[in-house]
Amino acid sequence: MAVLLVVDRIEEGIAVLLPQGGCTGELKCPVSLLSPVKEGDVLRASFAPDPAATQKYRDEARKLLRKLLGE
Repeated sequence: MAVLLVVDRIEEGIAVLLPQGGCTGELKCPVSLLSPVKEGDVLRASFAPDPAATQKYRDEARKLLRKLLGE
C-alpha cells in the first residue's frame, strides 16, 4: 500500500510533506533525498519492514539497557 504526500512547502532545504488519505501530521525530509520536487508536487511513498535493520536497532537498544542497568 502506498501513501500520497503533498509537498506543502520547502524551508531551508527541508521539504514539509503532508500525508493524504487519513494519515495525520507532517513529515520533514531533506530535499536532497527526494527527486527534484517543488511545492505542490504529490509524491507516492510506500513503506516496508527491514528485518535486518530492525534486529540491529533492537540489539543496540538491549546493549544500552544492559549498560544502564549495570549488567
